[in-house]
Amino acid sequence: MIAALEGGTLDSSRFASYRKLQRELRAIEVKADVRLQIEERRKWKVIHKTVKQHMQVKRRWD
Repeated sequence: MIAALEGGTLDSSRFASYRKLQRELRAIEVKADVRLQIEERRKWKVIHKTVKQHMQVKRRWD
C-alpha cells in the first residue's frame, strides 16, 4: 500500500477512506467484545495519564 501511495497508483483519498473504514470496524469489534472494551479503556487510561503528567511538568517549568 505504501509503495502504491508513493508511486501514485493509489489515490490518497481512497487510502484515507480505507483507514476510516478500518477504524469503524475496530469500533464495532470493541463494542461487541468485552475483552476489547477493557483493553481499549486501559489504553486510553495510560494515554490520559501520560498527557496529564506531561502538562504538570510543563506547568512547573513555565
